[in-house]
Amino acid sequence: MKPDESKNNSNSLDKEKSVILKIDPDNGSIIDANQAAEKFYGMKLEALKEKKLSDLQPQNSTEKNLSHVALTTDDNVNFKELFDIDELQKLQDDFANAFHVASVITMPDGTPITEPTNFTNLCIKIIRKTEKGLANCYKSDATLGRYHPSGPVVAPCLSCGLWDAGASISIGGKHAASWLIGQVRDATQSEEQMREYACGIGADEEMFIEAFNQVPAMKRENFDQIAQLLFTFANQLSEVAYQNTLKSRYIAERQQAEAERERLMIAVEQAAEIFVITDPEANIQYVNPAFEEATGYSHKETIGQNPRILKSGVQDDAFYRELWDTLTAGKTWKGRFVNKRKDDSFYTEEAIISPVHDSKGEIIHYTAVKRDITEDLRKSEMLAQSQKMQSIGRLAGGVAHDFNNMLNVIMGHTELAREYLSADNPMRANLDEVLKAAQRSANLTRQLLGFARKQTIIPKHLNLNDTIKSMITMLEHLIGENIRLVWKPGELKQILIDPVQIDQLLANLVVNARDAIKNENGIITIETGSVRLNEEYCKAYGDCFAGDYLMLAVSDNGCGMDEETKENIFDPFFTTKDVGEGTGLGLATVYGIVKQNKGFINTYSELNLGTTFKIYFPLLVEEQDYIELIDTQNIQPIIGRETILIVEDEEAILNMTADILSNQGYTVLTALTPGKAFKLAAENSEKIALLLTDVIMPEMNGHKLADKLKLICPNMKIIFMSGYTADIIEQQGVLEENVKFLQKPFLNNVLSEAIRKVLDE
Repeated sequence: MKPDESKNNSNSLDKEKSVILKIDPDNGSIIDANQAAEKFYGMKLEALKEKKLSDLQPQNSTEKNLSHVALTTDDNVNFKELFDIDELQKLQDDFANAFHVASVITMPDGTPITEPTNFTNLCIKIIRKTEKGLANCYKSDATLGRYHPSGPVVAPCLSCGLWDAGASISIGGKHAASWLIGQVRDATQSEEQMREYACGIGADEEMFIEAFNQVPAMKRENFDQIAQLLFTFANQLSEVAYQNTLKSRYIAERQQAEAERERLMIAVEQAAEIFVITDPEANIQYVNPAFEEATGYSHKETIGQNPRILKSGVQDDAFYRELWDTLTAGKTWKGRFVNKRKDDSFYTEEAIISPVHDSKGEIIHYTAVKRDITEDLRKSEMLAQSQKMQSIGRLAGGVAHDFNNMLNVIMGHTELAREYLSADNPMRANLDEVLKAAQRSANLTRQLLGFARKQTIIPKHLNLNDTIKSMITMLEHLIGENIRLVWKPGELKQILIDPVQIDQLLANLVVNARDAIKNENGIITIETGSVRLNEEYCKAYGDCFAGDYLMLAVSDNGCGMDEETKENIFDPFFTTKDVGEGTGLGLATVYGIVKQNKGFINTYSELNLGTTFKIYFPLLVEEQDYIELIDTQNIQPIIGRETILIVEDEEAILNMTADILSNQGYTVLTALTPGKAFKLAAENSEKIALLLTDVIMPEMNGHKLADKLKLICPNMKIIFMSGYTADIIEQQGVLEENVKFLQKPFLNNVLSEAIRKVLDE
């Protein structure tokens, strides 16, 4: 603001009689004020400019109540919340004492805001004690307290010869309070007239006159001047109240905006999606934690950098030109990147990048919302590969089955034809070749059926180490003398599999390894072991379930495979060998055998660095110290008559279990908490035959609960259940050995059989 502009502005403000302050909305500092404001606040303009609006109001009340006021409408603003009432009381007292009047500030309905000041004996202790006097006072109060924005209301008291006045305090044109003064007697009134007033309202004349003489006398014109000054003060309070209201609105809007911004930031910070904000030159200004997790770059390492730090080289320059042409045109770009993490590994992300414009339409930021889809793509590829293998398997199985039937006819008729020919007949040799070709074809169809998992098998319990050991000599002959076969058996448990399939599987893998070795120092290694695969591993490979497995690995130091070859090695008839050297069914057969036995296979290979095939078969479930979850689909429905107490803190499971057992005839008592279980046990101590309880619960674990309930129901039997595995439960020391334990989730018939088995023991 120029000096002459400031002067002109101040002149215009001084034309206003009301208190006016000009406030900077950003920080609340005072920019300008009129003379009425200087007078009201008792300081010059220069001093006011060094203040903020908050400095002029008592911090302990006004600031405390601003947020509440800001959330109300003008009609509902409470006057008391705009001022420190103690300060207001002092202002009222100073005014009343300075001009020798009684004073009080009330709500529009007459409810006092402040305590009355001065000369109240006549009104409160005498006049208002009479019925007529009180009625007159109500009428006087209504007259004085009405909304009158153009000036003060001056009126004589209806009960005696006293003058009263009132001035309205408003907020934005709404009546908020009334400032009343009075208890000033007209100097022209005589004692006889006062006695007549006292008699008229039924008051004691002597007490009335004594109190009346305590009230100061004043000329009417002097009282009018005081009333006019009161009106000025009331207007100033109206302005301050209005400014406080405006300030409160501003503060509340700012607080609301900050709260919304904070909520937004919390959402962005915790979002799984990647958020990036850059300036117009594409320098990074903000990244959320999801960005750090996806890229490996910390927030500190990223701010100020260009997104090209993630550039992988997969996208060409034309790709990025098209992207920036879209963004600089003010449009949103959508697409995919293959980017590079800090550790140089690649990842794929879907991105939506948008320009952010200011009020003038200029681009001030770019925002990117991105999602790492690397895992999604991998799972999609795995699903597509699995579906492809299933489709090929169905096709191969169908073709092999029908072709086998035709081969049987060919081979049968060929052998019959040979029987009709003499030993020296030259046609016999031709028929022998037909028969050999048919047998080779039959071998091919058996391999196809193996891949399609349709060959007849006879599974047996066997120790894989024993089976492999018996094959070592045959395998050594198979690979020849130039390649060394290394056998590394691990400690194994039994698996259920057809021994013939093990022969097929190992023979195919070893032959495949032999053919991959082109050097003189070839080594093929066969090893076995037991492994436990967790959920994280299974999520990564997507083709298995967590649990205990037997591992069979066949490794070679041959030529290895590139990525394209690895993607196709299990396809029937796919081969990298020369024509006539392989059918392409060896690894397809291995894949079929593994899948038919509910296992899975992983391949690790690099060009010129060899190959390892790792096969995982699920172990047999051995007898445990807890109730084994077995498939009991053929069990007849179990009926019971006993009383069972179920304690389970998950209400849905509790209700489901209760329904199952109730339908089977049991009397079921249910408790969501151990506390409820104790109450039920005390009421049914002779009836409860079995406790079925969760292990991990809020109040106490199931083991402690069972111990305490045993004191109440000593003959009660117990079954524990949990979503945790038994070994984890045992590690926590919750369960002892040989307890009865059900692993969630369980089938209905498994639950029924377990309960019946325990009750009948």
